[in-house]
Amino acid sequence: MKWILLLVLLLSCSNADEVSRIESIVKDINKLRSDYNSIEEELGIYKYDLRDEKEKNEILTKEINRLDIALKKAKKELKTKDNNENASKNAFYNINKNRINFQKCMNNQTEEDSNVFPDLQMKKEFQKNETETLTTFKASSFRFNKAANIFDSINGKVIDEWEITTSFTSNVKSKNWVKITGYFVDKVWRPSQKELWVKATDVTVRAN
Repeated sequence: MKWILLLVLLLSCSNADEVSRIESIVKDINKLRSDYNSIEEELGIYKYDLRDEKEKNEILTKEINRLDIALKKAKKELKTKDNNENASKNAFYNINKNRINFQKCMNNQTEEDSNVFPDLQMKKEFQKNETETLTTFKASSFRFNKAANIFDSINGKVIDEWEITTSFTSNVKSKNWVKITGYFVDKVWRPSQKELWVKATDVTVRAN
């Protein structure tokens, strides 16, 4: 009987240790599950924050690209406007300079003491034609009213053809002819270096 009680006691102690061990294992499992859930929840928060930051970065990147494109466009437009402004200033300067030079040339042609067209002696062939008596007058500007031939002398040979609206200056003419004393190249007045004549019917006087 005593041995039976001892055996029962030993078995009871052994079962108690096993129960304690199982309970400890269950506690560890529960703790691990709790830790896992906490980590998973925290990881989810980090993933959400990371996704939110990524979206923000994409928005900021697009905005930076948009501003960069707008800046380049504005810089290009500014450069174009600067070039146009400089071109306008240069054109205005050249026009004003040409106007002054032209006025000086016109004035010089009318001054007797510095007249670049002194009294002309008519060639023999002109002297034979009384209807083509040459006269001098105050220097004026003319314009072609049609495309017309240019001659090397009165009743001479054709050496060129000028387009309609071409402008030139003169202070010598006859009844049927006008001498070209100067003309414009790229809006700049230049004196004629050789005899140039045009029929009076092909040109008209420009209004000053």
